[in-house]
Amino acid sequence: MGLSIRGSEIIADQAVHGYSNGHRLLAASKSFGKQVERQMRMLSDLSGPTISEGFEKYWTAYPLIQNKYFAIAKTWIATEFSRPGCVWTHTLIFRYTDLLKLNSIEDLLDAFIHPESMGLERYEEPVSIRSSHNNIRSQHLSSISFQIAEDFYKTEDPVCVRVKNSELFERDVFELWLFHARLTAKLFSFCTGAIRLRQIENQYLDVQLSTSEGIRDAIRSHSQVKICDISTSLTTDKKEKKEEEGFAFVSKYLSSDSRAEIGQLYSVAKNIADAESGGIPISNVAEKIASNWPSSKEAQGIKTSVFGSSEVREYFLKNDELVIVESIISPKVSHAFDLKELKVANTLKGASVTRSQEVCRLLSRGITKNKKDFVSVALDTIVLLRERVSTDILEKLSENEICQLIKLRPDYLICKKVWELADRQKLNKILETANIEATWVNSLIETTIEISEFEAISHIISTNPELGIRAILDKGNQDTRLASRIMSMLSSRSDLVCEWLDKEKSISVEFLGSLFLNLDPASEAFLHCSSSSLENISNFDRNNSSDLNQFLDAFLFSIALTHSEKELSCMVSRQFPSLYSSVCRSSLARQAWSLLDRFLPRGFFWSPAKRFRIGLVSVFINNEWPVNDFLRAIPDEQFVTDVCGMWGWDEKEMEFLTNVVSYALESGQDIISRKIYKRFRKYSKYFI
Repeated sequence: MGLSIRGSEIIADQAVHGYSNGHRLLAASKSFGKQVERQMRMLSDLSGPTISEGFEKYWTAYPLIQNKYFAIAKTWIATEFSRPGCVWTHTLIFRYTDLLKLNSIEDLLDAFIHPESMGLERYEEPVSIRSSHNNIRSQHLSSISFQIAEDFYKTEDPVCVRVKNSELFERDVFELWLFHARLTAKLFSFCTGAIRLRQIENQYLDVQLSTSEGIRDAIRSHSQVKICDISTSLTTDKKEKKEEEGFAFVSKYLSSDSRAEIGQLYSVAKNIADAESGGIPISNVAEKIASNWPSSKEAQGIKTSVFGSSEVREYFLKNDELVIVESIISPKVSHAFDLKELKVANTLKGASVTRSQEVCRLLSRGITKNKKDFVSVALDTIVLLRERVSTDILEKLSENEICQLIKLRPDYLICKKVWELADRQKLNKILETANIEATWVNSLIETTIEISEFEAISHIISTNPELGIRAILDKGNQDTRLASRIMSMLSSRSDLVCEWLDKEKSISVEFLGSLFLNLDPASEAFLHCSSSSLENISNFDRNNSSDLNQFLDAFLFSIALTHSEKELSCMVSRQFPSLYSSVCRSSLARQAWSLLDRFLPRGFFWSPAKRFRIGLVSVFINNEWPVNDFLRAIPDEQFVTDVCGMWGWDEKEMEFLTNVVSYALESGQDIISRKIYKRFRKYSKYFI
């Protein structure tokens, strides 16, 4: 029993049923066995208790012998018989697998002939079906077929279509039947004229066109059927749909016989085609896939083909990577997609180079507190974007995510928001092991100073002393309100401070004062500071604060008292008169005197003024500085008397004063004032 293929021919067995003292088999190409013949007799008879207008001819298709064979029958009402309800039915029996190779509806339908038109002996031989039509089987569904298909593929239950005429939609049923066969290599059963719903082995046929009464009977019997009401106003044909892609999509990913799964797959394929042509948003495709396969692992191959990287994407051809990413990270669908598998990180990183604003907008939308999967793939992109990342993106990261980000890109520590969002102790721990690059030390110092993060500043200084100290000094020179704790950190590297002083041409006097408060004028570091730099410092424009001016003078004078460079003698000569005058008037600022007190000589009952005078003489004697610089330091006649009237001179001091007097007498009035000149003449007898 069945069909064989000879070249382009299909050979099928056939049978004819009709009235002969009851409905019975009248002729056949072979014997089919009692069970098959019983099924064929039942399904070839009238499809209801009585003839219904509009159902004068119809088609029935059903499987035989456990789907090894498949029967297709055409039934005509036999009005020539006086007995009501008589019919003629011509049935072709095909081998199931070979029927799948049928090329067109026309090749099939042309093989059915009304028994009345020829003798019954014609049915006693197998029939040959030739592929005589050039058109291959339909690749497209009409609008009516689409309506039936939408219900057919949404359920596993039989689908019943309410119709008034069996011939009206029979071509649409055949079209869907061949479409389904090509799509799935499966054949469904149907009847295009079911006056009452038809069954085989107590199961309703898969698709039936039936009367309203037939459907009501099925509902009253509590049968599980899907009712489909076709809107005949739909006349637009949907051939523009990319059905070929749909066939490929379903064939590749179909893993079961479930009609519902076929419907899901084909629905996605249609959505993809619509999105490619601009008919629907890409996000609709993502929602369709997410609703059908809510787990990220379900149908992973489909998700990769549709939304994966450009290297693996097959069916989704729209070349807008960011739109694709945005669609699959939306809150409604993100749980359904494995973002790592889809290589979302690569897409974001690639787009961040030329489309940073769009990427930032996408990150801001995609990162939420409960979306850890997206954050994990987005971190590398945030690293690349660096300063272009807005603070609202950082605010959406958890503390652990921020710490993870800092480990990948420590320079994010220049962002104050990071220090606000994460535990500072954790950030400092990361900073301890981070490679601090020279290019962002300045910005990092500026940030940590503004937020008073002293531990971080200390670490930067210890790992990058030159850059760190310079950055602090530059910041302080711009903003003199540096915390004292920060300023105190500079004392450990006064050598670097002196290098900066030597190079910096414009220094705020206020900052210089606060800087000197934390430095030791006796430090050897000032040996690296050229005398010209110190001269420049001494010549800076001072503000109106006498206390600050006195402290700066005292610091410079203390440097001269503790270092022997000849060039410093000029600076001593410049600073001494004003300081000495303040000491004599007891008006020297407390901080200035505290500084000088460390370096001036002490004696029994020596007043501050006497310590000053002896200190001046001592430094010139000990350093063997020029006598003329000493004379410049003499503020008035009284100072000459005070100096010359000092007791307790040793031989070296006496010799020095002798040289001073001799130089004054010989130099005349170009060096000192006339009064001081006369005063030295008065005391010359004591030294010369």
